[in-house]
Amino acid sequence: MVKRALPMSVNAVYFCVYLAGIQFETLAEIINRRKRHMFVLRSLNALLFAALFSYSALAQVAIGYLDLNTILTQYPDMNQANAELASYEEKLGGDIRVFQDYLNSQIQAYVEKQKTGLSDFEKSKYEEVLERLNTEYQERITFAQQDLIRKRGELMSPAIIGIDKALRELAASKNLDCVIQRENEAGIPVLVFAPENADLTVEVLKHLGWRLTEEQKTAPPFNVDPGNTSIGFTNVELVLANMPAIKSMEVVLAAYQKKLTRDFESKQATQLALVNDYNDKRANEQPPEDELRQMARMEKEILKLNNEIRQFPQFADAMLQERRIKLMGPELNTLQSAIDKIAADNGFTFILNQTMSTGV
Repeated sequence: MVKRALPMSVNAVYFCVYLAGIQFETLAEIINRRKRHMFVLRSLNALLFAALFSYSALAQVAIGYLDLNTILTQYPDMNQANAELASYEEKLGGDIRVFQDYLNSQIQAYVEKQKTGLSDFEKSKYEEVLERLNTEYQERITFAQQDLIRKRGELMSPAIIGIDKALRELAASKNLDCVIQRENEAGIPVLVFAPENADLTVEVLKHLGWRLTEEQKTAPPFNVDPGNTSIGFTNVELVLANMPAIKSMEVVLAAYQKKLTRDFESKQATQLALVNDYNDKRANEQPPEDELRQMARMEKEILKLNNEIRQFPQFADAMLQERRIKLMGPELNTLQSAIDKIAADNGFTFILNQTMSTGV
């Protein structure tokens, strides 16, 4: 009997697709271009059944799957690797901040020079230098991000090599024809339905000698024999794009994103006004004592706002994702239930996800 082994996997598909920048408006355009090649399907079950039934395959093969992310989180040296990565990230960030401070000082110097008057030629030269510095600043950020990815790969290399070796040995000993990774390289789940007894994750952990969680200790044993394996394919992106609730949800999220954007712009405007006020006060060569105290408070407020502005994009992303999860919950549960039912009704052993964005 095929059991639902991947609860909420459709949720993971949806959010990975969203984070990869796939917008449903874009999907709608793609669908419209392909309408002459598709039947207009009026219900969720009909859409899923057509996708699954049209691309099913029956084969005498032994297939297993594993969750690489789960295995990696249980890497014994993970805490040490994370600590080293955090330290390296802090160093890269420190270098970026030093250059950012230098860039800001050059911008401030340019502002001060403008107060005394600059010729068009001098102004052009200053702006040319600032543009070059800003380009270098962006390049440094890009390089730091790439360097961080390289460092992460370097730290995780022993784990990846060990997992690959264990997987090959297990596949050979259990006569497996194929092992599917639950997620592809883009982080989008490939499997949306599979039998529990085909999960090789715990076996790999045992083979490596890594610690198991209490839940993993009681997991059903891996037990797959070659037989009539029925494999179905669906496209979660297409199904989601055809669900009526998606468009209304995107409208709500777009409005929320505009609100976050207004909040961000408000912080920027407040900081700019504060900086201008501070510079005006600093222009006074001998400010009174109370004004000096006020300037000290302004400096703290400017730094506080600068920190908030720097962190705001990450905060906004988190808030948008939280809102999206809340709005999408019922629809994703409906979709997963439909997949489970169609798999059971049609005897599918595995259902794989195809996405236009990654070509799975």
